[in-house]
Amino acid sequence: MYLKRLYSHQDRDPDVALATAPRLKIIHANEIWRVTPAALLEGVMAGYITMSKSRVVIHGIVPGGTTRTTQDVVFRIKRVPGLWCCHCGLRLISSPVAQKHVIDQHAGLVSPDKNNPSGYQQLNAVECIRE
Repeated sequence: MYLKRLYSHQDRDPDVALATAPRLKIIHANEIWRVTPAALLEGVMAGYITMSKSRVVIHGIVPGGTTRTTQDVVFRIKRVPGLWCCHCGLRLISSPVAQKHVIDQHAGLVSPDKNNPSGYQQLNAVECIRE
């Protein structure tokens, strides 16, 4: 995901900066977007990201367009930070539970993810898929 914040001289005035949400130019949006919870929170607080139950919307300006030419990019939240089974995609509560799940449900199988040979992975970002 490539985003560019657009600033104006009015942004230096605190009263004007609070009244208007920052403008964002969406240069490129991938099909899969992995973003930290802190970056999501920053975007929500700044006003260029809105969230619902399972959707994240980035409000931006079309490249080459004016400030009135807006473009929203919508993502569906696929996975949130935590432990996930590499075999079946199940969200797991803790490391002992993850180990037990892999032993009980996927005994003798090689992990499909070569970076996580234990059969489960720790995800530290919110994984979104573009709609």
